[in-house]
Amino acid sequence: MTPGAKNLITDVAGIKTGHAIDAGVRTGVSIVVPDSPAVVAASIAGGGP
Repeated sequence: MTPGAKNLITDVAGIKTGHAIDAGVRTGVSIVVPDSPAVVAASIAGGGP
């Protein structure tokens, strides 16, 4: 594959990305959302109290 203009995941057509953080408790989450149905997987790490 040829890299996109910025060589970032946001260069990939057909997906949207998002990220949110809570600096007060030092946590965050990132998402990748396909525009059409897709088979996906998830990895959940940490799991603080």
